[in-house]
Amino acid sequence: MWEALYFDHDLAQLQELADLARSVGVERYVLDDGWFRGRRDEDAGRGDWWVDEQVWPNGLGPRADYVRSLGMQLGLWFEPEMVNPDSELYPTERGETPGAWIGSGLAGIDGLNAGDAVTAEQMRALFGAGMHPLAATRLEQLEAADLTDTNIKRATQLGAPFKVYAGDPSRFRVEVAQRIATRQAAVGQLADESVLAALRAQVRTEVAREFFRAEHGRDPIDAREIAAIIAKLSRPRSQTVASYDLTFSPVKSVSTLWAVANSQVAAQIERAHQAAVQDALSFIERHALFTRQGRNGCGRSM
Repeated sequence: MWEALYFDHDLAQLQELADLARSVGVERYVLDDGWFRGRRDEDAGRGDWWVDEQVWPNGLGPRADYVRSLGMQLGLWFEPEMVNPDSELYPTERGETPGAWIGSGLAGIDGLNAGDAVTAEQMRALFGAGMHPLAATRLEQLEAADLTDTNIKRATQLGAPFKVYAGDPSRFRVEVAQRIATRQAAVGQLADESVLAALRAQVRTEVAREFFRAEHGRDPIDAREIAAIIAKLSRPRSQTVASYDLTFSPVKSVSTLWAVANSQVAAQIERAHQAAVQDALSFIERHALFTRQGRNGCGRSM
């Protein structure tokens, strides 16, 4: 039933298709992609092979009974060799425990509590767009009349939106590369041949003098000013940083003991480790973890 409905499992249409299938002598009626949890598009759900309660609130039993009453078998489509990263199975099958929300910063994020599981949708909203982790849910809760720019912003925004910086290379770098290529061609060198350090330094200095003159209206006084302008013009462009990893690892002897210990001792070690993580995180939040605030992040707060 794939080409007929794709992911839109409309029960009335499915029943109509079952009647039509029986009328032309079909013996097996196969419910195709879209019957399992979270499978509303190609990018999610594969691996979570249980019935989606939102699409099938009464389960597949009534559908199976109806199909069998028509004298046909009921089949289900699935791909046991495939899994989507956006699924409940994916992180556990990779040996990773699903993440949980922790930290004192949760006090400023309504709707989330310490210990709540972190979902892929929340990660995309927070780290991909700099939005409230529950932005999609909060938007769904707005009535049509409340869909104003102000209300949408209040529902989805979490602090300042991510800045977007142009990813194009600087004019200085482009000019240096073009001049090096021209000089290589003049002496019969191919563009992919290595560039002599002396040639690169000479060209960078020439171009830097021109950029300095255009900016300051005079030539550089000495080598220090040339070096400063080269460093300034060669600096990588700014880019938005969504997050930083903070890893808590016990010493190897503790890890080894946990691996070889019986289940009771291993559980005690794990509880001690989690307590140490919480203690370390609390210390970091009080003394080392800060964020920028205000226009262009001129202020700072914990």
